[in-house]
Amino acid sequence: MDEVNTKSTTDREQAILIAAEREFMEKGMAGARTTSIAAAAGLSHSMLRYYFRTKEALFERVCREKLNEMAAKVFALLLDTSIPIQERILLAVKRHFEFVKVNYRLPLMLLNEYRHDPANCDSWFGGVHVFLDSMKAKLNGEIHDAVANGVIAPIDMVTLFVDILALNLTSVAFAEPSALIAGVKVEEYLDNRLEENMLTIKKRIQP
Repeated sequence: MDEVNTKSTTDREQAILIAAEREFMEKGMAGARTTSIAAAAGLSHSMLRYYFRTKEALFERVCREKLNEMAAKVFALLLDTSIPIQERILLAVKRHFEFVKVNYRLPLMLLNEYRHDPANCDSWFGGVHVFLDSMKAKLNGEIHDAVANGVIAPIDMVTLFVDILALNLTSVAFAEPSALIAGVKVEEYLDNRLEENMLTIKKRIQP
């Protein structure tokens, strides 16, 4: 019985998070309605309030889930010492691009929330900062050795990651109008941009 209850609780919470993510991405924090989220999750509003007492708590949880997803796909890869550092960096560009491509509404939502009320995004930006600091601390020695051995150019990992963010975010954010101007399909444009972004970073880290 306990296993059934646990599974039911997990399923309900997951349904709420999926519905909440869609609601927040489409309408932002101010426009999102917990009643709409509950209905989309197939639950009563009181049941949603049982799991998440406030809309703010639900928004923070959605942001944390997305941050953890990005960390698992990008940051964890950068710390995988079984892969040469230069290959890891290029793979991180690709994985981050794929993450942004799937979650293309996330950057705009975060930007809008930051402009409206920066505190709403504390969990996201603060979390990214923590991950970057941890990653930098763990990679410092390896990067120092790679630079000394002529494997990669001298780099600051935080600056490099910001460069990757900027390249990938702008590529995806402007994909539709850029593809229209270029006269190609959006998918073709995105494939080309990924190749260009990886080439840009490859040139950046070449010794």
